[in-house]
Amino acid sequence: MNYDELKKLSDKKFFDSLSIEDLNNYAELLRKYIVKICSKKSTHLASNLGTVEIFLALNKVFDFTNDLFTFDVGHQIYTYKILTGRFDRFPTIREFNGLSGFPDPEESDFDLFKVGHVGCGLPLALGLSAGLNKEESNKVEDKNIEKDESKNKKKPEKQIVTLLGDGALTNGPMLEALNYIANRKNGKIIIILNDNGMSISRTVPSITKKLSLFATKLNIRGSLEQKLKKKGHSVIIESLVKFFRSMKNFILPKQIFEDFGIRYVGPIDGHNIKELIEYFSFAKNFPHTILIHVKTIKGKGFKPAEENPELFHSAPPFNPLTGEVKLSTNTFTNLFGRIIVEKARENKDIYAITAAMKNGCGLDSFEKEYPDRFIDVGIAESLAVSMAAGLAKIGKKPVVCIYSIFLLRAASQVYHDVVLNHLPVFFAIDRSGLVGIDGPTHHGLYIYPFLCGLPDINLFNCGFIEDVESAFSLLGNAKLPVFIQYPKDVANSFYDEIKKMSYEIGDDLKVEYKPFDINKIYGHNESKIAVISVGSSFSICKNAFIKLFKEKIYFNFYYISQVKPFNDSNVNEILSNNQKIIVVDESPSSSYIYQRFNEISSKVKMENNLKINILPFILPDILITHGTREQLFDLIGFSSKELVNLIKRLEK
Repeated sequence: MNYDELKKLSDKKFFDSLSIEDLNNYAELLRKYIVKICSKKSTHLASNLGTVEIFLALNKVFDFTNDLFTFDVGHQIYTYKILTGRFDRFPTIREFNGLSGFPDPEESDFDLFKVGHVGCGLPLALGLSAGLNKEESNKVEDKNIEKDESKNKKKPEKQIVTLLGDGALTNGPMLEALNYIANRKNGKIIIILNDNGMSISRTVPSITKKLSLFATKLNIRGSLEQKLKKKGHSVIIESLVKFFRSMKNFILPKQIFEDFGIRYVGPIDGHNIKELIEYFSFAKNFPHTILIHVKTIKGKGFKPAEENPELFHSAPPFNPLTGEVKLSTNTFTNLFGRIIVEKARENKDIYAITAAMKNGCGLDSFEKEYPDRFIDVGIAESLAVSMAAGLAKIGKKPVVCIYSIFLLRAASQVYHDVVLNHLPVFFAIDRSGLVGIDGPTHHGLYIYPFLCGLPDINLFNCGFIEDVESAFSLLGNAKLPVFIQYPKDVANSFYDEIKKMSYEIGDDLKVEYKPFDINKIYGHNESKIAVISVGSSFSICKNAFIKLFKEKIYFNFYYISQVKPFNDSNVNEILSNNQKIIVVDESPSSSYIYQRFNEISSKVKMENNLKINILPFILPDILITHGTREQLFDLIGFSSKELVNLIKRLEK
């Protein structure tokens, strides 16, 4: 199969010469190519298989070099990347130094914003519209709309198009943007709603359900009207036709959007290129803001993805012929999923709340066993946190399961609704730290410093199975909020890691794991250097320890996972026996553990006239690209190699 043919699609003159039949053939070729490339790595496959025809039609009607496009969500634009001259680099997508899996202005001028979250597409388009088309008004007057359509109003020089998909309408900023359109004057925006009935998991919120039901009812009403008309015009039949027409505002989404001042058109078949081109052309010439409701199939054209779109939303590598995937079972996500089910068996008051991330957070089994205690709010993290606060207030034991980066969207509710009210909500924060190939839109770095600044909480940075298990012992027993965070990584046992270290250095390390304490892994009487490994940073410290041990360079090695409240019971001992203490923490700019050691050491130094130097070994204050965790650690200098170099310098 000659996939090089796809390279021609970035030539606009060639593209414009293509017939509908040609475009359908290219749609099939694009799908096969996307499946081929995505089968080798973890990618957002299903969403991109559903948007192929949309982008082909957009390129036929609009000018990607002149018109302005925003995307919500950014992961659905693989076809767009190929159409905008990135075919040659497409095999590198979601690889270190390769193409991003999301829009990225540093990668191409065709991408306006670096985005990967829900809720930004329409607000960004509003900003563009306000700036470029401030003299245009898209406020539609109810009585004069047909007259307005016929006016030869000057069209803006640039069309502003936003493609919404994967549950975008369940998000607060999107509804806020719709509300702004209804109440303010702004320029024209073309909104394309890619409705595949899903977000990441199958959507639950009623607005998405209603859109799907509306689409079905529209087809029923339309076909029934036609059949009635064909059979004659009796009084009863005419009455039925009028009844259906009068009911349209109750069964069609048109009224929803036109109440916001937006002309609604649809739903239309999102895989019918001819129809898409016709409707997009209409929207291009329409003088006001307009929404085109497009129905698509997530995973279209690849049967395994159509049958299991959740699995293939962020798909691991798979067999492109059979769709068979190899899933890792010993991840922190799966560990959490097993533990919460076990806890729920023991306590009927435990609830699991997620924001459209059932599969990603490891809650599939929980939902199957306890559907009445499983809550999926859609992509609405603030709602998830506030609901959890309500549940906790009446004695339930809510567990909010959420990605680290997405908890940022609910930071206000975390403080205001939960922490301020001393409610024992349990937060399971997945994908903390550097997430790898998802890159800067998804790195889970910034909620950690925020949580470290909150009083009266329990906070755990988990690096081992035992850390998660210990933190879970507080579920139902803690009187304050509990936050546990863990990386997108393999979950190993503390004792297994100690055995591996013992084997590597040829010495039997006898360590007893203490869940809420600073664990001493190795001590050397003559060493005055200590390394404090915090949670997910352990592998970096371990590798440095092994390398230096073999070179007969020793340091005192400690491990801690409980960040708050900080247990300082053996800090004085560490400070008394060491002159230089390195705190290794996968945290940007600063580290709470480093700060606590610094504060305590200041008092100890004054009281005992000691020379103690506390050094942070943390992430740099920069935006970090995409790649594997190991590649990114090496890139930014947060690695065992750099830690070894630092310790050697301190030894001199």
